[in-house]
Amino acid sequence: MKVIYIAGKYRGPTPWAVEQNIRAAEEVAAKVIQAGHMPLTPHKNTAHMEGLADDAFFLEGTMELLRRCDAVLCVSNWRDSVGARAEVEEARRLGLPVFGTGTDLAHDGVTAVTMDAAIEDLCEWAEHEDWLRPLIANIAKRVSYLVGHPLDDLTVFAVNKEIGEAIAEHTGPKS
Repeated sequence: MKVIYIAGKYRGPTPWAVEQNIRAAEEVAAKVIQAGHMPLTPHKNTAHMEGLADDAFFLEGTMELLRRCDAVLCVSNWRDSVGARAEVEEARRLGLPVFGTGTDLAHDGVTAVTMDAAIEDLCEWAEHEDWLRPLIANIAKRVSYLVGHPLDDLTVFAVNKEIGEAIAEHTGPKS
């Protein structure tokens, strides 16, 4: 199970607009739950707590929450928010996968169709992440061992064969 940060607009000109932004984030979070992952929805974490601390406190806090997640999924209104745009930028700086940033040009924004595609992409990434990360760690360990040791053809062949078998096991046979 992956922890997915939900990035989207929070602020609005009225309390009702803020509530609509929270509801939009809830809808995305529900899709993440249905996909088998745990959403971290900062909109819900500090909803309607304006005035308890300054904006910097909330912005720094949500950035720290983001840093502890596995990936980011954007709400359709994310481009309308300076904070959400900064979250996407930070996620990319950290190398976290970011989903839901595409647009449906016919509707000038992220639609249900593109959000469903983003959820599918997220699930595909999570599935591969679960087997790919240990494989890469194992390869890195082997490569670090081989540094400083003579590389003979048999060793290179054995490592390549093992990598190929591991990938084939998870992606299916080549056609």
